[in-house]
Amino acid sequence: MTILSYNGNQIQQRADGFVNLTQMAQANGVNVNDWLKTQTTQNYLQALESETKIIVSKLLVIQKGGNAYTQGTWAHPLLALNFGRWVNPRFAIWCDQHIKTLIETGSTQIITPTEQPKKKAITYYTDRIMDLKKSLIKPPGTWCVIEKCGHLLMEVERLGYQVAQFDLLDGSVGRRWGSYRKGKSWACVGHKATYIFPDNRRDVIINAYEYPEIGEFMTWLDYSYEPSHLLPYLEEKYGSLAKV
Repeated sequence: MTILSYNGNQIQQRADGFVNLTQMAQANGVNVNDWLKTQTTQNYLQALESETKIIVSKLLVIQKGGNAYTQGTWAHPLLALNFGRWVNPRFAIWCDQHIKTLIETGSTQIITPTEQPKKKAITYYTDRIMDLKKSLIKPPGTWCVIEKCGHLLMEVERLGYQVAQFDLLDGSVGRRWGSYRKGKSWACVGHKATYIFPDNRRDVIINAYEYPEIGEFMTWLDYSYEPSHLLPYLEEKYGSLAKV
């Protein structure tokens, strides 16, 4: 979860890019429903559904119950940018500088032409993330847990855990996700993909999922797995003294 700030107001953006429109509206004194009622918005929703192959009910999700931290209207990042342009030009520029930048680079830092980005050390998990495109063979239109846990893997490194170069933290996430989605009405047909290890060990067959499930996965990862299971898993696997 990324917390953005606009004029002192917090605006949340989940790991899957979805943005809290309710908070965006409150920060500008407008109503999300007024934007939804416009024909321009309806046309954009239909076009976005056609382009992304994601149904409207998954592009725009209203969360009423559960944790207050997750409540509100959550929108696909492209939809959030469209909303920002409807609000006013000044807020639209802020959205381009933060939401769009986060989508494209993974960082909200804006670098001017005179600035040079600082180089960071490339660590094991970062190497793996960059190598995924050639190491993962999957059916078209599907995704795998291993490629959606990049932020989680980097968080493990940030915490200071000394992990082996080819450890599979993703395996723990994948097993729990498989159990969680089992029997759910929104679960699509499962697929198989192949992951090729960089150290030339035997290739492994892993599960692949259709994109209509991605919103459910990222919500589960942010609000169930990470707060409840990540640290206990690390303590069990590496021990409490494994941190540097």
